[in-house]
Amino acid sequence: MPILCGWRMCQNSQYAAGQIKLSTCSRCKAISYCTKGCQKKDWSYHKYVCQPANVPRHEVTDLTIESIQNAIDAASPDDIVLLKEGTYEGSGPLLINKPIKVWGPRQKMESVKLNCNLTVKPSGLNNDSMGDVVLAYFSVNGVGKMEENMYKSITLKSVKVQCPNEVDDTTLTIDKCNGKVLLLDCEIFGGGDGIRINGTDKVHIKATDIRFCKHRGIFTRYFFTIEDSEISNCGGYGIKGT
Repeated sequence: MPILCGWRMCQNSQYAAGQIKLSTCSRCKAISYCTKGCQKKDWSYHKYVCQPANVPRHEVTDLTIESIQNAIDAASPDDIVLLKEGTYEGSGPLLINKPIKVWGPRQKMESVKLNCNLTVKPSGLNNDSMGDVVLAYFSVNGVGKMEENMYKSITLKSVKVQCPNEVDDTTLTIDKCNGKVLLLDCEIFGGGDGIRINGTDKVHIKATDIRFCKHRGIFTRYFFTIEDSEISNCGGYGIKGT
């Protein structure tokens, strides 16, 4: 299988014809580009998942939610938990209770499916609550909640959250998050409301699709930023608030 240019919108005809040798990102060495131009265009997306090769990584080997949770519990703040391709089963919810990174294979959001709910919230005696959380390249068949935390930032990069048809709940709840919350190149599908924002005015939604919500695509009484995104096929309102 050929190595793909990391810029998802690359239209370089010479690259497509195999006439250009790709260059690898010097920092993470995990993604390649056909030109400096493509690398520059992709940086606003790639910077959130660009980590030096010496950052500790914990690979999840079993296709269970419990196996992911065990890897998260064993990881230290700022470590990376790596998910392999496949469908993960388990009762959940999967709890992100410290500032870490959880990633699937790059550019393969649909290849990693978690059949559980997802919660981002510090728990127990965990005092490492001031760092950054980055979740990338996987899909969740359930609902997501980011609530009551002091994390410096929470980033969802190429993450799909799809509320099951039989559940009339908010697909993604963002509640009382102290730091910036970024949804970048994500898909939020289904549910009563797609995204509900409460207790924060630091939410940024970029290049994200919000669809098939029974009532509202986004519901909030707080300021937020949205750009290059699409809200469609929602029953009541695209965006509703005061």
